[in-house]
Amino acid sequence: MLPIKGQAGQEALRYFWASNLLRDSNLLQASIAHAAVHLDAKTKTERSVLAATHRTRTMNLITRRLEIDAHNGIDDDLIQAVALIAANSNVTGDLAESSIHMNALEEMAHLRGGKENLGSTVTAAYKPQYPDTSVK
Repeated sequence: MLPIKGQAGQEALRYFWASNLLRDSNLLQASIAHAAVHLDAKTKTERSVLAATHRTRTMNLITRRLEIDAHNGIDDDLIQAVALIAANSNVTGDLAESSIHMNALEEMAHLRGGKENLGSTVTAAYKPQYPDTSVK
């Protein structure tokens, strides 16, 4: 999350990402899960207990938020948390799981009125892209 010299917006990204982590438990937990998956990849560990635990906690928090308020609970932070879970699937190579999360992101964006209506400072600067992850 440290800024890279010469890349516009990195300092703003670092500031807003860090402040969002402190404000939203879903995004914080998803970031921890994402870090654990990358640690597994770096150490060539396959699905560690640490990564699985944080993934499960993240999924439970997201599910709980959606059960409480399926429409109004879909804020930018929740979308970012789901995007991190989808990214985890890409790191682990689980394209079927990634496809499930990418479809969920599409549905969440649709419920918010389309991708153009996503709006926190992070998603405004770095609108999520939705690659085709369908298995053909």
